Amino acid sequence: MKISSFFKIALALGVITFSSSCEKEKKVKPIPTKPKSIKVSYKLSATDKDAKLTALTITKSKGGDSTLIAANLVLPKNADVIMEEQKKGNIVGLKATFDKIGKYSIEIQVDGKKVQGKDLDIKDVKDLTQELKHTF
Repeated sequence: MKISSFFKIALALGVITFSSSCEKEKKVKPIPTKPKSIKVSYKLSATDKDAKLTALTITKSKGGDSTLIAANLVLPKNADVIMEEQKKGNIVGLKATFDKIGKYSIEIQVDGKKVQGKDLDIKDVKDLTQELKHTF
């Protein structure tokens, strides 16, 4: 009797141990996170106090273009855009049309760091429209 009671207890413990070790592990789903935002700044300036922009087009967060100015914006001008962090190979940029020949500076910053810039010395009216692009 003692042996059969011992076997029953051992069998019960074995079944409990085996069944608990064979349970499927529950998969923990990761908590979705919001994409990181970045600030892209477009900076334009001129040495001439009377210089103006006649048009300014910048890249929006979805990759399309947005015309911000249609006429006579006095320089210097800064335009900031908050967008989702960009994938490698994505391009942001600006296209500026100045009202007259002169010396200008255009720049793109990402989170406060300069990533592209140009100092321009425009001497011909055919060069009044300038572009600057940055590839992530």
